[in-house]
Amino acid sequence: MSFQTNQVAEIIILALGERSASRGSGYLLFSHCVLTAFHVVKDCGDRPIHVRLLGTYQDDPSTWPSAEVVWKNPQLDLAILKWHSNYDNAVIKPRIKTLNLDRDHRCKAYGFPRYNVTSDGKGVDVDVLKGEIKSIQSPKSPGQLRIENLRSIPKSMDEWKGFSGGPVFSDGDLVGVIVKGPESLQGQRLEAIALDYVLNADLTLNQCLRNSFKQELLALDIDGIEASKLYDSCQALEALKLRRSLTDLACREGQRESSRIDIAIKRQEKQVAEQKGQSDIQVAKLPKRRLEDFLVQLVDLSQDHQTIFWQVLSSNVGFSRSLLQEIDVKQAFTLLFDPQDSDLLSRFLSELYVQLSQSDVRND
Repeated sequence: MSFQTNQVAEIIILALGERSASRGSGYLLFSHCVLTAFHVVKDCGDRPIHVRLLGTYQDDPSTWPSAEVVWKNPQLDLAILKWHSNYDNAVIKPRIKTLNLDRDHRCKAYGFPRYNVTSDGKGVDVDVLKGEIKSIQSPKSPGQLRIENLRSIPKSMDEWKGFSGGPVFSDGDLVGVIVKGPESLQGQRLEAIALDYVLNADLTLNQCLRNSFKQELLALDIDGIEASKLYDSCQALEALKLRRSLTDLACREGQRESSRIDIAIKRQEKQVAEQKGQSDIQVAKLPKRRLEDFLVQLVDLSQDHQTIFWQVLSSNVGFSRSLLQEIDVKQAFTLLFDPQDSDLLSRFLSELYVQLSQSDVRND
């Protein structure tokens, strides 16, 4: 779990007369670095930006250290602030996760909405939105996460002011930042910008983080990693079963070996069962699983059908023209089923794996 309550940030920009002109929320990514929505700070002008962490409130609730904007993307509504203060406790850098939007995801968002007034009536306190990120992606709104609020809610978007810039976590991993909510839905749905999308769409974000904080962010496909682990475990299980079937039970040593393999099979079956119990494991979409399926299908086809199958596949994935010039279709089958050149076979399979992976990205 990378979420840390103490790293949730409250942001205030004071107007003349010390009245709050703008409020928002944010999250301390690492020392001095606060992530928030751009519209929270876009109209600050020459007025100072003040940021206070929940982790520093108890020690000195009256102190509001200043901050400055060091990176912004108005189109994506995201900004990075350099916080001019130190946080004495260890800062836990959050893990950024790429969401697989083939399904819904439970999430929590944190911030300082107007409705959550403190007991003394002099300020607002942090609150958590428990929601569900819907499995919908629109080319008209790339990177947008639509969050359905699962709690009872205030019936006015005005009451949500101050929540913008708050972090959105799913299963303990940071996935986005709250940026807005449709007025007509009255808080039933809020919208966030996905951080993995921002990292891919605007490389200047990590450039800024490296220059200003000697850090960078990396989005991980956790679901894909878990799927890959499951695939490898299943392959290991199949290898053990094959080894067991080939063991000579006629001799004593073979019987002992068979017993050892049986123990290993039970252990491996337990591991596979535990991994299958995890959510959102999509082994079938893995490029290496697709490569395996492709090779199995080739074996079952006649030579003529193999040629057609290969041509269709290569055109679908945009297979490397340079490699096609070096390896014609008939040579490809020779490599696959009667390999003479192991280096060329390795290049062939590696290139196919890369193209399948790139095809996966394009199709997503």
